[in-house]
Amino acid sequence: MTNYNLTKDLSSLSTVPYYSLQQLDKKRVALICDYLDEAFSSGETEVKVDVGIGTVIFSMHDDEILYKFIPSCELERNIISTVVDGNNPLVGWLEKSVGAQVMNVYKDLM
Repeated sequence: MTNYNLTKDLSSLSTVPYYSLQQLDKKRVALICDYLDEAFSSGETEVKVDVGIGTVIFSMHDDEILYKFIPSCELERNIISTVVDGNNPLVGWLEKSVGAQVMNVYKDLM
């Protein structure tokens, strides 16, 4: 199995430092735990949390916590496009980004 580090890679692709993204991840975890504490303490057995790229459903049954991830429509569409059609959105985004940078350098040289 291949492992990836989304936070590290996102930092490399953006202007946001890795440390800042790690701090956001910690805050996300704290918020999710707060949601679960509040819901399960009030007798709920299921909690849905929108995490941006999809929804995580947490279910509590007999002191066991179950998790289910449902991708957003956009993530699902892009996964299918990548796996079935070979259209990797990151490659397209990088090509556009590099192309724009090359054009800017070219314009500066003119």
